[in-house]
Amino acid sequence: MTTIIAFFSAALFILSLILIITPDTLLDYIKEQVEVPGFRMTAVAIRIIGGVVFILAAEESRFPMVFLIIGVLALVAGFVIAALPRKTFIEMISRLANINSMLARLSGLGTLLAAWFLMYAVT
Repeated sequence: MTTIIAFFSAALFILSLILIITPDTLLDYIKEQVEVPGFRMTAVAIRIIGGVVFILAAEESRFPMVFLIIGVLALVAGFVIAALPRKTFIEMISRLANINSMLARLSGLGTLLAAWFLMYAVT
């Protein structure tokens, strides 16, 4: 399970670099995809699968309680997104994708730090 989290951390690291260097690339992609039905189901699946992986990997990590909390929060987020009406989901994601570039870069920096932490916790 820790290997899956390491790959997840690497993906987060790459996405955070894209968000820091060229935020409009990622934000424009999200704006284009938000109305595609599979986009929402992918968001749900990633959160539910990720939540289970974090919960199962908690004991193997350096910070088991943190991983357990992340796993539970991811599961809850997945179920909440699944329960949201489609229109509400589209409005929420569209609003988030319209943040200014500086705030997107700051978010990318936070994500970069989170990816580093996750990688540290499982290696």
